[in-house]
Amino acid sequence: TLTEAQTPSRALESSSPLIRAVIDYERQFTLHVIQAQALLDGGEARIAASRESLAQRSLQAAALDAALLNLRGFSQQLCDRYTAFQSEYSEVTQQLSELSASFEDDLQMLRGHAVEPAICQLEGWESANLLDCCGEERLRSWLQDCQRNADHLVGKAAQFALQWSELQAGVQREEDSPADAVATAAEGRL
Repeated sequence: TLTEAQTPSRALESSSPLIRAVIDYERQFTLHVIQAQALLDGGEARIAASRESLAQRSLQAAALDAALLNLRGFSQQLCDRYTAFQSEYSEVTQQLSELSASFEDDLQMLRGHAVEPAICQLEGWESANLLDCCGEERLRSWLQDCQRNADHLVGKAAQFALQWSELQAGVQREEDSPADAVATAAEGRL
């Protein structure tokens, strides 16, 4: 809408072509002023929207930085836990390997220790050794169960190690990717 100052003068009932030309020029000039004002208002609105967009982008960047810090902290916790797991896993597999390797020698050692005759009389045996008290079949069954569990543990640990290496490679790829710096040039102009 035009203000009263922007409305062109009414043509006088003049037949002078010069006055009519001035009035036509005034109308064209007023039209150009109104178009220029509309362009100015639209440009200012776009600049304001751009500034708001940049402010939102800065806020999002800060949120992403905070999320990245949280993920790095979580990643460090996972690294610590994985290291502890690997250490304990190594100890357990070492102990199990030693136990399996020395099993037959341990059985011989149990066979070599006789049980006191008084204890044998209480149990109703004539004579016995420590292996008779423990039961060789029971010990062999226990060793087989341990081996099965150990094989299962080794398989799970191998899967875990593969997943861990894939996770670490993904984290490394993400950290090596370049940061987004699109808005810095636009921020400088505004």
